Amino acid sequence: MRIQNPMKWLSQWACHVRCTFGTLIAITLKALILLQTSLCNSWLLALQSF
Repeated sequence: MRIQNPMKWLSQWACHVRCTFGTLIAITLKALILLQTSLCNSWLLALQSF
């Protein structure tokens, strides 16, 4: 398999990698925010129960 236009292939690959990493980072950030929110909520509940 020979690549006719290496620059086009490279740019497509770079875009794909960027999309994948962007999605992973977004999911990680959302998970961290959710985790932080739930931790804060449980902490507040624990403080209120005292």
